[in-house]
Amino acid sequence: MTLEQEGRNGEIRSSEVYVKRIPEMTGEALSEAYATMDEFGRFKILLRFTKEGGKRFAEVTRTIAEEGKRAGRLGQLAIVLDGKLYSAPTVHEEIPSGSAEITGQFSQRERLSSRMC
Repeated sequence: MTLEQEGRNGEIRSSEVYVKRIPEMTGEALSEAYATMDEFGRFKILLRFTKEGGKRFAEVTRTIAEEGKRAGRLGQLAIVLDGKLYSAPTVHEEIPSGSAEITGQFSQRERLSSRMC
C-alpha cells in the first residue's frame, strides 16, 4: 500500500509499505481512539483496547517486534481504515498495557483524519 505523509513545508511524500491482506486486528478491538496533545503541544493518537483487544494487541506487537529484531530492523504496524493506509508506526517491543499511543510529526491533515476515525 502507499503511505502518504505531509512534510514540514506541505509537500506530500509517498512510500510503499507491504501490508498483510488479512488484518491481524480490526476496529472491534478498540474501545476508543482519539487525538490529543502532549506536554510540548505536539499531537499524539491514543488508543484504548477492549479486554480481548488488549490481549490480541500484545500478541501482535510482540510478534512484530520479534520479527523485526530477527531481520535487524524495526517492524511496523499498518493502520488501515476503509482500505487506506493512514500510518505505519514502528514497534520496538510488545505493548501489553491495553492501551497505546502513536507519536511523531503529524500533519494537520493527519490530525483531522484521526479525529474523524
